[in-house]
Amino acid sequence: MRARAQIPVSRQLTDTVRLLWQWWRREIAAMVPEPVTRWLAGDPARLIVTVEHDQAVFLQEIGGRRRRVGSADLARAEPAVLRRTLSSQAADPILELPAALALRRNITLPAAAEANLAEVVSFELERHTPFRRAEAYHGFRILSRDGARQRIVIELTAVSKAIVDTAVTRLALAGLTVSVARAAGENAGIEPSPNLLPVRAAPRLSRLPRLALGISALTTVALILAAAAIPIVRAHRDAARLDAALQSARAQAAESARLQSAIDVASREQGFLARRKNETIPVSRLLDTLTKLVPDGSWLTEMQVTGSDLRIIGESPSSSAIVALLDKTPGLSDAGFRSPVTQDAHGLEQFDIGARLDAKAGE
Repeated sequence: MRARAQIPVSRQLTDTVRLLWQWWRREIAAMVPEPVTRWLAGDPARLIVTVEHDQAVFLQEIGGRRRRVGSADLARAEPAVLRRTLSSQAADPILELPAALALRRNITLPAAAEANLAEVVSFELERHTPFRRAEAYHGFRILSRDGARQRIVIELTAVSKAIVDTAVTRLALAGLTVSVARAAGENAGIEPSPNLLPVRAAPRLSRLPRLALGISALTTVALILAAAAIPIVRAHRDAARLDAALQSARAQAAESARLQSAIDVASREQGFLARRKNETIPVSRLLDTLTKLVPDGSWLTEMQVTGSDLRIIGESPSSSAIVALLDKTPGLSDAGFRSPVTQDAHGLEQFDIGARLDAKAGE
């Protein structure tokens, strides 16, 4: 009589549990949304969307390297087609606008302002840019700190709200929700600006690891219930998806019309920033004009440009001659003393002169 080779009961139970665990993990993974799966896996891939007028280019950025994954004409592309094209990409894209659409300024502030820097920069926006606070999105970063002088230097970047809102709205039609918008650097050596959009609270995902531990503790019970529950849950999920698609189809026509109307209004304002920059006097060109204008023996110690007002402070043997020269210079008018002229120990007149600029001053 032959003796049968018997497999230990403990080993049979271990193999059975292992197979059931692998099956249950595959079924659960199929129900987890792809962005959550990427987050749990630590995938750092980001979707960069560059938009200029109606043209959008989609770039996947991993480890600082970018790879083009597609492009589209947002004014003509069908939203459903764009969603299918980008379905495998990151769900939280970064909108990157051309550098030419942004206005950058370096601003010096007292070091004490760093304690409440966001509000200080918001109030300084109208002083250093042609925008009102309601007309632009802005971001800033600290470039340097001078402890001896108790000063900090920040880089302020501002972009017209109309331009940003137009791009965000067009991407919304493609099913892409943008929470980060920035301006590209002027060349490859300059970093993009900080986020221009108001910061929103990040979704809280910290419960997922604790939930996973709880599921592991109840694995035995879950394995028994999963076989019966998963088909029901999947059927319910499919029914809910179909119902949502039906409701979305009914509302899509009205929503698309509303968004298109908003896009048309915003598109008419896209040339705003370019016009304002053309009307802004280049300070370097104005300084060159004043350098050639001021006679020998005179020099400037300070120059300020505020909107269309010019103010120069300095010393000269004859400050009245400088006023006369300013009045004769094309693009300058209404030159006059802002404060009484005084003389120093060397007989030089210390002057404070103001004048009005027009859009073509310094050309």
